[in-house]
Amino acid sequence: MLKTLDYLTLGSDKQRQAHRVINSLGIMNELSMYTPVLCGTLPIEVDVEGSDLIQGLRNEENFSFIFR
Repeated sequence: MLKTLDYLTLGSDKQRQAHRVINSLGIMNELSMYTPVLCGTLPIEVDVEGSDLIQGLRNEENFSFIFR
């Protein structure tokens, strides 16, 4: 498992854009207590038109997340 998203800076235009957006929003820092992992086809460069990013989170407390 990759601990950082730095590898995206060396990837395709979409990967570099994803890295900029994720960093500018501070998503990984905000979710750091849940050990966030970026999933989906974009991180491994097999994305197609309309592919999205999925944020995997570890939840050791077994409580429900509330998304706004």
